[in-house]
Amino acid sequence: MKKFAVKSILFLLAAVLVFGISMSLPSTPRAATSLLFAERQKDSLLKHTPPPRIIFVGGSNLSFGLNGQLIKDS
Repeated sequence: MKKFAVKSILFLLAAVLVFGISMSLPSTPRAATSLLFAERQKDSLLKHTPPPRIIFVGGSNLSFGLNGQLIKDS
């Protein structure tokens, strides 16, 4: 039982170490321009776009289904 506990603790420490290292690595250029980091851009638009404005709330179908330029022009 003692061996199992020691191995379990070592495994958990290794998992935490790998997770910590992977979270501290910089993002790839492709990931930085994907929707993974779109929250920063959306927050910036909400703060810096003057009224009047329309705010759409939805899931991925909203971000892929709307033509923002068409809505902006009309």
